Amino acid sequence: MKNKYIVKLNSEQKDYKVTKKILLIGDPNVGKTSFLKRYLNDEYDNIYSPTIGTNIKSSYVSCENNIYKLNFWDVSGQDKYRNNIQSYYKNIDGIILMYDVNDMDTFVNIKYWMSEINKYSSGKIIVSIVGNKFDDLTSEYEVDDILGINIASKFNCKYNKISIKNNINVDNVIYDMIFDIVHNK
Repeated sequence: MKNKYIVKLNSEQKDYKVTKKILLIGDPNVGKTSFLKRYLNDEYDNIYSPTIGTNIKSSYVSCENNIYKLNFWDVSGQDKYRNNIQSYYKNIDGIILMYDVNDMDTFVNIKYWMSEINKYSSGKIIVSIVGNKFDDLTSEYEVDDILGINIASKFNCKYNKISIKNNINVDNVIYDMIFDIVHNK
């Protein structure tokens, strides 16, 4: 398994090789900020608090004997901030495009977000489409897993389904992305 060579580091590293910029985008209330809280601090808060503008957080990983600093740009999905996002697409290495599996509108808007990525980004960027809130394996969801797989395939992106609440696959989204960024896939 490719992820066994990627390790999240707990403390700030002064000897990192390079910084990688990862953008988190998607509609409001899909879980972008909660994703970072879970990944960075193993915390979960069920109370929705919208992101105002952009929050930048950092983490470090070791991949194949090199240390990377990851700068996560958590961008508000609210309409009033969307014009500001254009400049954030420059010089990025990866994008996590998140939707809520219980809200079809957030899924439909993946097409909008992908058009923005294609319009404003340059170079090879790893994009992972992430379906969040698969919290109960026995439930039916508004957005079926097959729809997520199909849209990711259509846009030539990675696909992951996660539960931030239950901490399922959160770290794997980052590990898969870092692996692909490092190997220029």
